[in-house]
Amino acid sequence: MITDEQFIYAHNYAFDLTPKASFRQRMAAVLLNSNGEISAEGVNEFESHWYMKPENGYRKDQIGAHCELSTIRNYCRRHNIDDKNKTRFFNECKKQDFNTIVVVRRKGGICSLTRGNSKPCSACQTFLKKCGVKYMVYFDEKVNHYIKEHV
Repeated sequence: MITDEQFIYAHNYAFDLTPKASFRQRMAAVLLNSNGEISAEGVNEFESHWYMKPENGYRKDQIGAHCELSTIRNYCRRHNIDDKNKTRFFNECKKQDFNTIVVVRRKGGICSLTRGNSKPCSACQTFLKKCGVKYMVYFDEKVNHYIKEHV
Protein backbone atom coordinates (compact mmCIF):
# COMPACT_ATOMS: atom_id res chain seq x y z
CA MET A 1 0.00 0.00 0.00
CA ILE A 2 1.41 3.37 -0.97
CA THR A 3 1.48 6.25 1.48
CA ASP A 4 -0.06 9.67 0.89
CA GLU A 5 3.42 11.15 0.49
CA GLN A 6 4.34 8.56 -2.14
CA PHE A 7 1.09 9.24 -4.00
CA ILE A 8 1.67 13.02 -3.95
CA TYR A 9 5.21 12.56 -5.25
CA ALA A 10 4.03 10.16 -7.99
CA HIS A 11 1.14 12.47 -8.95
CA ASN A 12 3.39 15.54 -9.21
CA TYR A 13 5.99 13.58 -11.16
CA ALA A 14 3.36 12.37 -13.64
CA PHE A 15 1.66 15.77 -13.88
CA ASP A 16 5.02 17.32 -14.82
CA LEU A 17 5.32 14.76 -17.65
CA THR A 18 1.98 15.66 -19.26
CA PRO A 19 3.35 18.41 -21.57
CA LYS A 20 5.39 15.68 -23.30
CA ALA A 21 2.22 13.86 -24.40
CA SER A 22 1.65 14.05 -28.14
CA PHE A 23 -2.13 13.47 -28.09
CA ARG A 24 -4.65 16.25 -27.69
CA GLN A 25 -5.36 14.90 -24.20
CA ARG A 26 -2.23 15.52 -22.16
CA MET A 27 -2.04 12.38 -20.03
CA ALA A 28 0.78 10.65 -18.19
CA ALA A 29 1.12 7.66 -15.90
CA VAL A 30 3.66 6.36 -13.43
CA LEU A 31 3.99 2.79 -12.25
CA LEU A 32 4.79 2.21 -8.58
CA ASN A 33 6.23 -0.91 -7.03
CA SER A 34 5.04 -2.28 -3.67
CA ASN A 35 7.47 0.05 -1.87
CA GLY A 36 5.81 3.07 -3.51
CA GLU A 37 8.84 3.81 -5.71
CA ILE A 38 8.40 4.89 -9.32
CA SER A 39 9.55 2.09 -11.60
CA ALA A 40 8.33 3.46 -14.97
CA GLU A 41 6.54 6.37 -16.60
CA GLY A 42 4.79 7.06 -19.88
CA VAL A 43 2.66 9.58 -21.75
CA ASN A 44 0.02 9.43 -24.48
CA GLU A 45 2.07 9.16 -27.65
CA PHE A 46 1.72 8.56 -31.35
CA GLU A 47 4.15 5.62 -31.33
CA SER A 48 2.00 2.58 -32.05
CA HIS A 49 1.43 -0.18 -29.53
CA TRP A 50 0.73 -3.80 -30.52
CA TYR A 51 -2.16 -4.12 -28.04
CA MET A 52 -4.23 -1.19 -29.40
CA LYS A 53 -6.38 -3.19 -31.80
CA PRO A 54 -10.18 -3.44 -32.13
CA GLU A 55 -10.16 -7.05 -30.90
CA ASN A 56 -8.71 -5.77 -27.61
CA GLY A 57 -11.41 -3.12 -27.20
CA TYR A 58 -9.89 -0.10 -28.94
CA ARG A 59 -11.59 1.80 -31.74
CA LYS A 60 -10.08 1.63 -35.22
CA ASP A 61 -9.50 5.40 -35.22
CA GLN A 62 -7.40 5.29 -32.04
CA ILE A 63 -3.77 5.60 -32.95
CA GLY A 64 -0.64 5.49 -30.91
CA ALA A 65 -0.49 4.35 -27.33
CA HIS A 66 -2.36 5.44 -24.24
CA CYS A 67 -0.13 6.47 -21.35
CA GLU A 68 -0.88 3.27 -19.43
CA LEU A 69 0.42 1.13 -22.30
CA SER A 70 3.43 3.42 -22.79
CA THR A 71 4.31 3.09 -19.12
CA ILE A 72 4.26 -0.72 -19.17
CA ARG A 73 6.16 -0.73 -22.49
CA ASN A 74 8.85 1.56 -21.05
CA TYR A 75 9.24 -0.68 -18.02
CA CYS A 76 9.51 -3.79 -20.19
CA ARG A 77 12.07 -2.20 -22.51
CA ARG A 78 14.25 -1.26 -19.53
CA HIS A 79 14.01 -4.80 -18.14
CA ASN A 80 14.40 -6.67 -21.45
CA ILE A 81 10.93 -8.21 -21.37
CA ASP A 82 10.15 -9.24 -24.93
CA ASP A 83 6.64 -8.72 -26.30
CA LYS A 84 6.89 -10.92 -29.40
CA ASN A 85 5.05 -13.78 -27.71
CA LYS A 86 1.99 -12.22 -26.05
CA THR A 87 1.31 -15.07 -23.60
CA ARG A 88 4.92 -15.09 -22.42
CA PHE A 89 4.85 -11.26 -22.22
CA PHE A 90 1.85 -11.20 -19.86
CA ASN A 91 3.30 -14.06 -17.79
CA GLU A 92 6.59 -12.15 -17.41
CA CYS A 93 4.75 -8.96 -16.48
CA LYS A 94 2.82 -10.77 -13.75
CA LYS A 95 6.15 -11.72 -12.16
CA GLN A 96 7.10 -8.04 -11.83
CA ASP A 97 6.32 -5.78 -8.90
CA PHE A 98 3.51 -3.81 -10.58
CA ASN A 99 1.58 -2.52 -7.59
CA THR A 100 -0.10 0.77 -8.51
CA ILE A 101 -0.43 2.94 -11.61
CA VAL A 102 -1.18 6.64 -11.12
CA VAL A 103 -2.81 8.27 -14.16
CA VAL A 104 -3.11 12.05 -14.51
CA ARG A 105 -4.48 14.41 -17.11
CA ARG A 106 -3.62 18.06 -17.63
CA LYS A 107 -6.69 19.83 -18.93
CA GLY A 108 -6.72 23.22 -20.65
CA GLY A 109 -3.30 23.35 -22.32
CA ILE A 110 0.26 22.47 -21.41
CA CYS A 111 0.67 25.39 -19.00
CA SER A 112 -2.60 24.79 -17.15
CA LEU A 113 -2.65 23.39 -13.63
CA THR A 114 -6.18 22.01 -14.07
CA ARG A 115 -6.67 18.28 -13.64
CA GLY A 116 -9.13 16.37 -15.79
CA ASN A 117 -10.74 12.94 -15.79
CA SER A 118 -8.01 10.36 -16.07
CA LYS A 119 -9.70 7.01 -15.51
CA PRO A 120 -8.13 4.43 -17.83
CA CYS A 121 -10.45 3.24 -20.60
CA SER A 122 -11.86 -0.27 -20.22
CA ALA A 123 -9.41 -1.69 -22.78
CA CYS A 124 -6.43 -0.22 -20.87
CA GLN A 125 -7.87 -1.58 -17.61
CA THR A 126 -7.96 -5.05 -19.17
CA PHE A 127 -4.35 -4.64 -20.34
CA LEU A 128 -3.23 -3.51 -16.86
CA LYS A 129 -5.00 -6.49 -15.27
CA LYS A 130 -3.33 -8.91 -17.71
CA CYS A 131 0.02 -7.34 -16.77
CA GLY A 132 -0.60 -7.86 -13.06
CA VAL A 133 -1.09 -4.25 -11.96
CA LYS A 134 -3.04 -4.35 -8.69
CA TYR A 135 -4.39 -0.80 -8.28
CA MET A 136 -5.06 2.27 -10.40
CA VAL A 137 -5.37 5.81 -9.10
CA TYR A 138 -7.04 8.42 -11.30
CA PHE A 139 -8.79 11.80 -11.04
CA ASP A 140 -12.58 11.99 -11.24
CA GLU A 141 -13.94 15.46 -12.05
CA LYS A 142 -17.44 14.60 -10.80
CA VAL A 143 -16.25 14.16 -7.23
CA ASN A 144 -13.20 16.43 -7.65
CA HIS A 145 -10.66 14.06 -6.15
CA TYR A 146 -8.58 10.98 -6.85
CA ILE A 147 -10.07 7.49 -6.80
CA LYS A 148 -8.13 4.32 -6.03
CA GLU A 149 -9.57 1.13 -7.50
CA HIS A 150 -8.48 -2.45 -7.70
CA VAL A 151 -7.73 -3.30 -11.33
